[in-house]
Amino acid sequence: MIYEQTICTTEEVSDHCVIIVKSLVKDWGPKPFRTIDVWLMVRGLEDLVKDRWSTYAVQGNEVSKLKDKLKMLKADLKVWNYEVFGHLNTNKERMLKEIEDLDCQDANGSLDDRGRSKRMELCGGLSVTNKKLTIS
Repeated sequence: MIYEQTICTTEEVSDHCVIIVKSLVKDWGPKPFRTIDVWLMVRGLEDLVKDRWSTYAVQGNEVSKLKDKLKMLKADLKVWNYEVFGHLNTNKERMLKEIEDLDCQDANGSLDDRGRSKRMELCGGLSVTNKKLTIS
């Protein structure tokens, strides 16, 4: 595999790091693979990337394989990003509603230990969601 150059650029005003690989054999044009810094804070992303990367079956020379795998990974990360970050406001509203319902049960004296545990879990999830909303 022969590379003319590999460049990682960083912009001071962006949370993206662009990786550009140029081949001496073939030029596919500039198609940067981008990541968002907040992704690196989400538990399980590294395992997801490793698992997906190992399942991609591609043919061709090494440069072509790299290009095809990055293209497939990009599509998978797009879906993952939407699943993790795309529904944040909806998830926040749902959690707030559930917490409010549990608070009403608690005020009426009908909230059991299971409900209290559920409320604590929801408050933790709400905290994580608020962090994600602040970062994204």
